Amino acid sequence: MQIGLKRGTVVLCDYTDSYAAAIQAEAKKTMRILREILGTDAADIQHVGSTAIRGIKSKPIIDLMVGVYTFETIHQHDRALEEAGIIYRKQDVPGQLLYVVGEGDYRTHHIHVVIYGSEAWNNYINFRDYLNQRPEIASRYSALKQQLADQYPNDRGAYTEGKQKMIDEILEQAALWRKLGADLAITEFDADASGLIDPVVLLKDEPRIPKILISCFAFSSFERLKNSLENVTELGVLKNANYWTHYYKASWQGMEIGLVCAEVGAASCVGLFEDLFAMGAETLILYGNCGVLDRSIDDLAIILPTSAIRDEGTSFHYCPPSREIAVNTDYGDLFESMLRELGIPYHKGKCWTTDGFYRETAWKMQKRKEEGCICVDMEASAMAAVAKMRGKKILQFFYAADNLDTASWDVRSLSQLVRLEDKDSVGLIALEAARRIYLLSQSD
Repeated sequence: MQIGLKRGTVVLCDYTDSYAAAIQAEAKKTMRILREILGTDAADIQHVGSTAIRGIKSKPIIDLMVGVYTFETIHQHDRALEEAGIIYRKQDVPGQLLYVVGEGDYRTHHIHVVIYGSEAWNNYINFRDYLNQRPEIASRYSALKQQLADQYPNDRGAYTEGKQKMIDEILEQAALWRKLGADLAITEFDADASGLIDPVVLLKDEPRIPKILISCFAFSSFERLKNSLENVTELGVLKNANYWTHYYKASWQGMEIGLVCAEVGAASCVGLFEDLFAMGAETLILYGNCGVLDRSIDDLAIILPTSAIRDEGTSFHYCPPSREIAVNTDYGDLFESMLRELGIPYHKGKCWTTDGFYRETAWKMQKRKEEGCICVDMEASAMAAVAKMRGKKILQFFYAADNLDTASWDVRSLSQLVRLEDKDSVGLIALEAARRIYLLSQSD
């Protein structure tokens, strides 16, 4: 097997035992030459890139990485490297130097020189090691490479650009995997949106629900909201092992909306709206109370979350691993503009979504405050993730309830039995947001 490829072209080789053996032998040979020339000026030398990943297609070009403490040290060896056929090309990307092996426009090796222990160094190592531990993700990456190679056989730039989004996602997952220092199942994100159980198929015979859906978590508030509307009709019941969820349609100011009482907790809430999205809902306005991490936020104040710390498990099945996720990317600006127009005070900031409300400890609360969180809830990050995967639009907002920014827990208006009329006004805010979203959809 011949190693090398003309510059600018894209040809992929299938992974075989003989191909891998030839690549490894040539990589080891070149690494030995580099060590002899660079000596202690090379902190480490690694075989990276696709040819270092088991089972995937790759260009027959070997990628090596040299870690140095300063770039000045490598340039001291440029003449000796050139005599060995290793030619300095340029600083191809910020923070890296590129050396190549080959004659004319023919390349057999790319040698990336980076600062040892830098982000670039870690990215190369993490990418290689993670895909060698995750053959299913490596297989999807390999399939994308082949698709792009077929599309751009003579345009290396377009081929490289086409891979970048997936590479960025893999790097994010790989960094978390490395940081955890363990092979945790929760990091195994599958970008395939299909599942063995498909709610669209499962619920195909259930009554359809209006495209715009309003939901809140407190049953008493939900019932009062429902009873304030016109033409309320029960559409059906979603039956689970230990509870039934009724869903409705109603009219308000000439607009048809769907109604359902949301289920508490990320997993239950996402499961419910997976069903309702499959049954026709396209836009969800979801509101409920939250705990505040800032005592200056008044009881029942409106809070618009902009992002959420993912301290729950459900969202990791819908988006690649990350510490936080953006919230209200669809209608956050519309909602904020509406509040200002109506003269409704509000707070805006990051929330902390957690599965374990009994584990909202003083230490964790302080950590979240240091990260910029102003409130804590149990569903926002997961709902943002499921809406993103399913291609649905969602507006989430809170009204402030209990206060955790105290020496002892202050329950304030957390109970469903207090300040009901004030909480009814929050429902009116949701209805007005739905109306404006509806009018916006009609004008598109």
